[in-house]
Amino acid sequence: MADGTSIYYEVSGVGPLLVFLHGNGGSSTYFAGQQNFFSSSYRVLLIDSRDHGRSDNAANVLTLAQMAEDVFTVIQKERERGEKINLVGFSDGANIAMVFASKHPEFIQTLILNSGNYTTKGIKKISFLFSRFSYQVVNFLSHFFIHLKKWQRRISLIVEEPAVSLADLHKITAPTLVLVGEMDLIYREHSQQIQQAIPKAVLKVVVKGRHDLVGGKAKEYTKIISTFLNENRKGVHQ
Repeated sequence: MADGTSIYYEVSGVGPLLVFLHGNGGSSTYFAGQQNFFSSSYRVLLIDSRDHGRSDNAANVLTLAQMAEDVFTVIQKERERGEKINLVGFSDGANIAMVFASKHPEFIQTLILNSGNYTTKGIKKISFLFSRFSYQVVNFLSHFFIHLKKWQRRISLIVEEPAVSLADLHKITAPTLVLVGEMDLIYREHSQQIQQAIPKAVLKVVVKGRHDLVGGKAKEYTKIISTFLNENRKGVHQ
């Protein structure tokens, strides 16, 4: 990256480009099952976000804007000239995807936002309060234990970001699936606001699903994504 950060990513398979963005504290291995499933018909691009997995961070801060710019740089390297991409994001990965898609709507063929939130008010209160308490503890301890700085930066994404506006979401022009669990830690009304703000978005609620659909309902999750992609699959050059 321009600031010297090294971003790890891998590409497998053949076909249109399908990009997966993992959540806070995770890594690209989160989507190993989806990589295996989709690589027969897509070029699956898995990215370790800045400050996660095998990617480092040359900056002393961490923001969704940085992470979206990292995604832009990687995609520019890997997409064919004029190619549109299919973009899937989970949790903070969905928040990165919202930032990216609002800045570069012309890049997006389809967009799948799994349990994202465009403001901190979208997180259920008990989950947000726990994250804020964790941030305060880790922030204090990071002054004494330098290795905790990374966790401090990660948790800051939950308690200080995102700050995406409904007007930003309205810039997204691609067919979009807003995907949440019935028992998600994101308020249902918040997911509905995201769906209503994006012109071509639909909302899907997974019955008995929680925040981590990949961990709890992997087969259903993969089938939902596959169906949505097939329904909106076109030539990669529009």
